[in-house]
Amino acid sequence: MKRFLFIIFVISCFSAYSQRINVDINENTQNITLVSSQNLSANFSDHFNGKKSFVHENYQIPAFNLYNNLWDTLHIRSQKLEIPFFDNLIKIILVQENNSPFVFPCAGELALKYGNQRDRKFHTGIDYILEQGDPIVCCFDGVVRMVRKYGDYGNCIVIRHYNGLETIYAHLEETFVKPGQIVKAGNLIGNAGLSGNTDLCILHLEMRFMNEFFDPEKVIDNSTRRLKTNILELTPEDFYILPLPTKKNNQLEKNEEKDEEIINTNSPNSVYHIVKRGETLYKISRIYNVSINQIISLNNLKNNGENIQAGQKLKIK
Repeated sequence: MKRFLFIIFVISCFSAYSQRINVDINENTQNITLVSSQNLSANFSDHFNGKKSFVHENYQIPAFNLYNNLWDTLHIRSQKLEIPFFDNLIKIILVQENNSPFVFPCAGELALKYGNQRDRKFHTGIDYILEQGDPIVCCFDGVVRMVRKYGDYGNCIVIRHYNGLETIYAHLEETFVKPGQIVKAGNLIGNAGLSGNTDLCILHLEMRFMNEFFDPEKVIDNSTRRLKTNILELTPEDFYILPLPTKKNNQLEKNEEKDEEIINTNSPNSVYHIVKRGETLYKISRIYNVSINQIISLNNLKNNGENIQAGQKLKIK
């Protein structure tokens, strides 16, 4: 009974604190930006399947009211929210004078765009090709919400920013942050890897607002590696709305982890190899007992394959 009363007390305190987190939603323009947030000293709960796990940390929670007072450290998306459009438009302030600027998340080149792929499923973010171990940094100031191995995403980090935007960084080799950690734009959060459902060393980057994802290239200009605008304007058509995963038969987490579609190009009779740092064609050919010329021919390699890179996918047979 005492434990029950303690839980009720904590939730009540947390609700009171949440009212002090101010999100400026201007009814005329629907500009959304966090005006201020409070350091919360109370214990608070992650609600999932009726379970409550208490976190004993001091958190500064961005856009807490906007997300229906939920801070989920286990799942990317566990509730459906109504985005507050005004005349079918919402404007999100990305960078203000008192904020640090946007920082491009990695050194790689764009490999796969957002949206429907030819003969493939919908791709929920954008991918950058990298070498294993390349640094990954945070795009904007914010607070880390989730860090864990997450199905197809592999090692994954979710960061909520002070305007309500969330950025997701997937397929990492290592992660260097933890939930509740305050991060600045440009802070190192992990490094590139091959975790999850991918055959290449990539960073899969998603951007979501109130749990629904949209094309990150509406924010990022990949040619200049800068923001396209300081104020992001989105319409309902810009969002790819997923149905909320059902809790029946414990499918919530399983379905959520399949949000991101990573394309598997392997055919049943083919053999592929992901180049590791320091590997040569000679070493790879000896592993599979094939000739170097066969690998060069199957992959249309130039310069006798001397320019192969770590993370590159090679067809062997």
